Amino acid sequence: MYAILSRLPILQGMNGRDLAMIQEMASEVHYTAQVHPKPFIHAHTICNMLYFLAVGSLVRRITSPDGRFVLEEVVTAPAIIEPESLYGLQCTFCCDYMAHTDATLLVLSKQDAALMVTRNDVFRMNLLNHLSAQIQRLGEQLRRPSPEAVWMRIGHMINDLSISPTGPKTLRAKMEDLADHLHETRLTISRTLGMMEKHGLVELRRREITVPDTKRLTRSLLHATLSPGQDPA
Repeated sequence: MYAILSRLPILQGMNGRDLAMIQEMASEVHYTAQVHPKPFIHAHTICNMLYFLAVGSLVRRITSPDGRFVLEEVVTAPAIIEPESLYGLQCTFCCDYMAHTDATLLVLSKQDAALMVTRNDVFRMNLLNHLSAQIQRLGEQLRRPSPEAVWMRIGHMINDLSISPTGPKTLRAKMEDLADHLHETRLTISRTLGMMEKHGLVELRRREITVPDTKRLTRSLLHATLSPGQDPA
């Protein structure tokens, strides 16, 4: 357990005594994928616990406010679930979470998390670094100019909805809704997605766009590398 705790976000760098304190405070919860196929954390519900994914993997699902877009991605241990939702204007989760494999989570109450923030410098600085990284990531999205290439706008949309830079992602949307969101025609979106599939960036199914290799998509977006011809006419 010490080895697991020392790898978890926000707990890295803490000494054995502090980790033992965390272990005493936290409750251990197990989820089995076959038994818990539905979310055990629901979007828009009160966040009064700090969840650490210690073992296994979860599916994170975010739904747009109008319900037209749903993105799912796999979150693998070690990970922390929405610590930014503990405080702020709306203390609610923004996503659904369900078991992807058998998973073990450590759960710390909001009161105990606040106690660690006030008493432990490492915990406080790790949390501050995590929140700062989240803010900087959002700032980069706002400052980034919108590319002209439609394939890049589709790629950025998927990346912006994700929290993990790795692993597969699946975006569920109607072609008409995606075209309306990107201010393009349905035909242009269909041809662009077909081109992206030809280059191995996405896999297409009915109303589903799967990114099998997020790192490859990110590299392509960073270097604007897609040939020949970029977007289809």
